[in-house]
This record gives sequence, structure tokens and C-alpha cells, in this order.
Amino acid sequence: MRKGERINLFLFWLITTTITSLPYIVGWLTSNGNFDFTGLLIGVEDGNSYLAKMLAGAKGAWLFKTPYTAFPQQGFLAFLPYLLLGKLSGPDGDYQTRIILFHLFRIMGVGFCSYSIYRFIGIFTQEERSRIFALILSVLGGGFGFLYFLGFKELWSYLPLEFYSPETFGFLSFLSIPYLIWARGFLFLGLAKYLENRSNNFLKEGLIIGILWNLLALMQPLTVPIGWLILTVYCLIELILAKWRGNIDIRKSLFADLMKLIVIVLISSPLVIYTFFAFQIDPFLKLWQSQNIILSPSFIEYMLAYGLLIPFAFLGMLNNRRRSEFRFLIVWVCILPLLIYTPYQLQRRLAEGGIVVLSILAIDGLSRVRDRIGKFEIFWYSMNFITTFILLSGLMIAIFSKAFPLYLDKEDVQLFQNVRKLIPDQSVVLADWEISTLLPAHAPVRVIIGHGPESIRAKQIKDQLDFLYIQGDMFEFYTFLIDEEVDYWIIRKSKIPEFMKVGSNNVEFLHEIAQNNKYIIYKVNPLVMK
Repeated sequence: MRKGERINLFLFWLITTTITSLPYIVGWLTSNGNFDFTGLLIGVEDGNSYLAKMLAGAKGAWLFKTPYTAFPQQGFLAFLPYLLLGKLSGPDGDYQTRIILFHLFRIMGVGFCSYSIYRFIGIFTQEERSRIFALILSVLGGGFGFLYFLGFKELWSYLPLEFYSPETFGFLSFLSIPYLIWARGFLFLGLAKYLENRSNNFLKEGLIIGILWNLLALMQPLTVPIGWLILTVYCLIELILAKWRGNIDIRKSLFADLMKLIVIVLISSPLVIYTFFAFQIDPFLKLWQSQNIILSPSFIEYMLAYGLLIPFAFLGMLNNRRRSEFRFLIVWVCILPLLIYTPYQLQRRLAEGGIVVLSILAIDGLSRVRDRIGKFEIFWYSMNFITTFILLSGLMIAIFSKAFPLYLDKEDVQLFQNVRKLIPDQSVVLADWEISTLLPAHAPVRVIIGHGPESIRAKQIKDQLDFLYIQGDMFEFYTFLIDEEVDYWIIRKSKIPEFMKVGSNNVEFLHEIAQNNKYIIYKVNPLVMK
């Protein structure tokens, strides 16, 4: 990589970091005595779970145990980067320290992933301008999602993929999900090394890539088999073509590539195998897996997501179908629909990296017709960033509205301070869903709802709680607390259950330990109920 390219890449990192950090900076600058910015913007439920994992690390954990359930857990080797970051925040796991470390992890990931993608792109194009354009599209681009806000909501079953699928569009990860940025970076760095070094020293090269993909597995184990599959299909197709053409020299080279792939799989498989069997054996993980469902939307929605890229990407495929390195991209594009609709409950995750491949092909296809389309090139290129602009604009509106849970008011802050001060670590706390989502990020306690996948039986518990608040009686509620092993109950004064509105609010099995203008904290005393 030339010095000029390194400078351009550094500038791209600075610009991307600024774009993705600006909403957070504005959030902190607009905090005041009445509203504290949490440092989270998108996917607040998941964001708080990452901060909770960091807090667990600060308190000494080396294995992941979710605080979003009271279900017994053995511990599981997962989310290690967050546990390690938590240890850097000190034994108390100060919230502000953790959120700063979280964003430093994200910012460093932006630089690493940008470098990895740029290096991968460099295999397919020698023109620096095309490399940078493909990188910008890969990181900041979007699709036709902006049509959702122009009266075409019926085209989508929920929202455009640009707004909730970090696998489909990398910008969401760059904005808010650090471990996925690092995972994508390790994936493409490994792929770049594989395609760059086509020598017979398969053992050394396979070892290096295998180590890189072990680091990938620490970030996101599911992404490793995607890399295995793409390389396997590519190698087999190249071997078939070489045999059909009778080219013995190429067949020997491809045999070395296949041996390198075997080494990669062997070296990078331990954590993937461990994860697979853990989810088959561990009772908690089996329940977690059963309710962790992330299905792909309709094919039309993916066509809308990638619609701006597809026409030019198709041109890029046609123009380069005879080039071996481009056949790698073509193979990936061809198996992408099969990945997205694999009969697997996390199928949407399997779109990982597709935006990068389509961006490379689209920029190449565009370069072939640049002279014929004239200024349309600028128009087309600009359209790719409309949805990204809308997303950032929506975040700024949310920031200035000081909306909960992006901001916490004085009573919210005081509540979390009281929980840390008055409630012992690892106690089970019952609160409504919104507070339960936040609580483990602020205090080392457990909740029984608050995170869709990690809260075992979350829907059943929430439905039961809603029923008890409206139609239940005091004894039924007490039975619920004992069955769910609840030690403390946080109640909003605006959502007092019906059974507490009848007569006195003094309930025999509850002991008030703190309150403010919004919340009351009760200790559950199972000994006083006869």
C-alpha cells in the first residue's frame, strides 16, 4: 500500500469516526442537570446488554452469564471482548468509564475494519479512486430504504433493512455495535490474505489466517463458517474449471489453495465447535437459542436493500467472469440468497459481508460505462447515501427530544444509584421491561425480563405480570414473586397494580427501602407471608 493510500485511508477513518461519533458528542453536550445522556442511540436494548457484560467483567467474570434472567447458568465462553473491556474499567465498573471504553472499542474497530475491507478491495481493482469509492459504499452506503419515508411503507413488512440489519449494511455496526465491526474486519483480512498469497506454502498461510479467524470467532463465531463455505465453494469451482480446461499448473496451485483451506478450518474451528455443542448441551443455552430467532424478510426487501448496487454489480460480474479473483466475488453473490434463506433461525446473520462484495462489483461495473452515463454517475452515487442521511437525521431528532431511554432524568439516575447502594450484587430484581433493560448496565443485579433473547420465558413472564397488575390479587402476586425467585421489586408510581390501589399501599410481604418521585424499591420478604 502506497503512502498516499495510507493517508487516504487514515482520512477516511477520521471522517467515518466523526460521522458515527457526532450524534454521541451532541448527546453528551446537550446533557444537563435534568437529563443525562446514556451514550447509546441505536438498539438500546442490545447496547445496555453489552454494558452489562462489561460490568460483569469488572466484577470478576471470565465467562458469560446473562443478568437478564434468574435461570441457573453454568457460564459460557462468549462476549469475551466486553468482559475484558469491563476489567479495564476498574473493580466498581463505573458507568461513564465503561461507555467511554465501549466507544473507543468502536472507534478502533472502524479503523481496523476499514483497513481490512480496503485491502480486500485492492485485490480486485488497481485504481485508487475505485478502491476508495467501493470502501465508502461498503461502509456508508444504503439502498432504497428512503422510499419508506416517501409513502411506500407497504413495500416492507417492518422497516427497511438499513435500519435494523447490521449484517446487510455495515453502517449500523460502525455506528453502534463494536464487536460486529471487528468481526467483519477479521473476516475480510483473512479473505484478503487468502487471495493475496497464492503460493505453495499453504501451512504458514493457513496458520496465519486460522489465527485471524480464531479472533473472529471470539467476536462472532457464526461468521467463521460463512468464510469456510465461501472459500470451499470457490476452490471447488476453480478446481472443476481447471480440470475441464486441462490446465495442470493451475490445478497444482488450486490444490495448494485447498490444502490451505483445510489448515484454516482446522485452526479456526475450536471455538466454533465449542459454541455449537454448548448450545446443544447446556440447558440455559438451549432455551436461549430457542427464542433467539432472527429470520430474513422477503426477497423483495433484499432487492430493495441492494437495488441501487445490483444493476452495476451485474455488469461487473459479466465483464469479469473470466477472471479468477472476480469469480470469488461472483461465487459469493450467487450463494448469498441461499445463505439468507438457509433454514436456520439466525438466517439474517448470514448476509454478513454481502454489501462489500456487491459494492466492489458495482464500482467495477460503473467504471465500464462511465463515459456513457455522464452525470448520472454522481446522481447514482449520491442516492446510495440518502437512507444513511435519514438515519443520522432521525438520531439527531431523538437526541434533541431528550427521549427515554436515550436520556435518564434525575429520578432515573437516583434509582440506579439506590440500586447499587442498597441492593446486594446478583440479587434478582423485578421491574417493568424498560427499567429491566437498563438496570444490569447500571448495577450488578439480575432481572427476569428486559432482553428478548437473553431473558428466558420473557414473553410469558411479561404477559403474566401485565395480567397480575390489572386483574391479579395480592396472594397471586406474592406467589409469582416467590416462583420467579424475586428478591426486590421496583415499581413506577405511575403504574401501581390494582391490588395495591385498594385500601392501603402497605402490603405485608413487601418492605420499602427507598423511593423518589417516580419509583419505589421494595424488598420481598417471603417469611412474613403465612
